[in-house]
Parts: sequence; structure tokens; C-alpha cells
Amino acid sequence: MKLLLSILSFSFFTLFCCHSPKESMCNRSINIDSISEREFNDLIDEIRCIPLNKTSSAFFDCWKLIAYKNYFYIYSLSDFAVFIYSNDGNFIKKIDNRGKGKIETPTDIVINTVKDELWICDSKTKINKYSLDGVFIKSIQPPKECIKMAFTNENTILVYESLFDKNSNYLFRSYTYKWEDKGEFVNKGKMINTSTSYPPSLFAKDLLTNTMYALLLPKSTIYKWEKGKLIPFIYLNFNGNLLTEDKYPNNGFSDKQFADIINENKYTYAIRDFQSISNKLFFKTIGGNSMYYLIDCVHGEDCKFSSLFDGFKPKMTNPIAGSDDKYLYLVQKKEDLANYYKDKNCNYEAINAIISFQEELDGIIICIKLKIN
Repeated sequence: MKLLLSILSFSFFTLFCCHSPKESMCNRSINIDSISEREFNDLIDEIRCIPLNKTSSAFFDCWKLIAYKNYFYIYSLSDFAVFIYSNDGNFIKKIDNRGKGKIETPTDIVINTVKDELWICDSKTKINKYSLDGVFIKSIQPPKECIKMAFTNENTILVYESLFDKNSNYLFRSYTYKWEDKGEFVNKGKMINTSTSYPPSLFAKDLLTNTMYALLLPKSTIYKWEKGKLIPFIYLNFNGNLLTEDKYPNNGFSDKQFADIINENKYTYAIRDFQSISNKLFFKTIGGNSMYYLIDCVHGEDCKFSSLFDGFKPKMTNPIAGSDDKYLYLVQKKEDLANYYKDKNCNYEAINAIISFQEELDGIIICIKLKIN
């Protein structure tokens, strides 16, 4: 049942929408087709692997990873849970629908770095707060729906409300740390009555510049938080191949119509793995155009690639699930890596070592350091 719910929620991820901004509103417009293609191996400076020790609480999938201080936090909507590991891979705690501070339908995790607290958005109307090692502190109810959230560089909480709140015309809202309303952003547009869900990738924070970004597929736009506003930053021109709002029926797609789009790869219908690292934005498109992209926010030296290291193509919902100022973090199961390299040469000592482990593991965190100019 949980697997079915997660598949359905991901299938409908692209069905949130708002008025498409014109290219002139953005700082930059990128023609996706003109981006040069490279081998991902050429971009890698270093790979290291962290084995997650085997427990009875192993996660099925990974939707988001946060690396902070001495911990890794793995959020899985497929498991309806949040898993905490030490930075050397030892299991610390599983937060689920049991015990004090239990959660029912987690939709996001975030770290409040001011107070060193883990926050979990749960069931749209609740936020649970925990210590960094997972001890429950308290539960609060935000003023409005809260599906995803992020802390900006201006002591502001940026919340993604999605389409669940029928009394609001906007997708995003900002608050002070005392939950005082500071403004709303991005009109929902004609898709206000479409199906709603939990997007795997939405916010990405660049820790080098302390800049928050948000990527909205139906607008084909990357937004940037700047001077107290969420503004259009980069327009992604897919030359008609992306499933943007202008292609949506007034009443949205039926299940069959959307299934046909997926099966026929008629459009690029999803974007995953949205991350930011050292003034670069990373994401993967799914559908008619299935590629990885690395967008250079400073020098415009963009590139794209069809697979990751050694041609590997991960299977998880949102495999490049986290980033910081040094690494992109890929979460993977050991057996999937071992099966891939069964008849292939591996160019990375750390990956060779990890797939040679005799012990069973909950999973592997692969830390990918890029060559950053």
C-alpha cells in the first residue's frame, strides 16, 4: 500500500502549476538543446562511499538526504519515515508512526541551523521538531498548509503550500521565525483544481553563497530567493518538449491521459534530483528528454550528460538526494550497484571496495565531489 501511494504521488508530482513567466522576467534563458553533452566521469574529482550498517529498519527508497554536522538524515515517503545515521554510517534512529513524536505522512525534512533542530513536515498541517539525534521536542501547527519548507538567508521560512489550500491563490508563502506572514509568491493559475502531490525535488540551497533556489517544472523556471522575494531566475527553454502549463487541459489530465504521456514519452514530464553546489545547479529530466544537467550560475558553462559515473543510472525516486558545499550525495542499494558492475569495469576504488563488502547494508551514500572552477 505504501509503495502504491508513493508511486501515485510521484506520478502526479508534475500536476501543480502557475502562470508561466516570460523569458524576459528571468535573469537568464537557457536553450536546453544547445547545451554541450559531456561524460560525467570527466566532471568527477573524487568519489567516496559510506556504508549504512544493516538494521531491521532499512529504508526502501530515498526522497531527500541532509548531511549536517555528525549525521545523515534520509527522508522516504515510500517508507513514511525518516532515518538518522551517524556520519560514519551507524544507525541512530527511525522516526515513523510509532512512539513519541510519531509522524503519519511526512512530506519534507529540514534542519534549523540556528537551533540545531531537525524539523519534519507531516500531513500538511503539522511540523514536528527533534534534536539532531532524533529526540522529540515538540509539535507545532503552521498558519497554513506546509508541504515543503526551507530556511532562507534572511531568517525567513519559505513554505511550499501546493494546491491543497483552496483558499489561497499562491504556491509559496514566507514567514518570520515567529510564523508572522511576510508574503506570498507564484500564482497557481488555471491548474488550481488539478490533482496534488508531494514533489521529490523542489528547494535547493547553495551553501557556498547561502542562496535558496526553487524549480517549478510547469513554469520551466528556476526561482531564486532574493531581497525577501521569490523571483524568476533562469528560464529553461525545452523548445516545446516540456510538459508546461500551456499544454494542460483546463480541468487537468485524467489518470489515463497522464499515463499515456508517461508510456509514450510524449513530453518531458518530470524533474528530479534538483540540487545546488558551489554556484552550480544540478537536476535530471524524465520522459521525452531524459538527461542530467549541470547549470553554471556564474560563468554560463553548462553541460549535460545521459548517465552518471561509468554509465550508471540509479533506480531510486530521487537518487541524487542531497548536496552541500563539497559533495553531491547519491543514495543507493548495494545490490543494485553490484548487479550493475557484474560485467563492467569500475573506475573508482571506493565503489569497488563497497560492492566487495561481505556484510549486508541498509544502503550506501556515495559522495561525489565535482571539479569546480
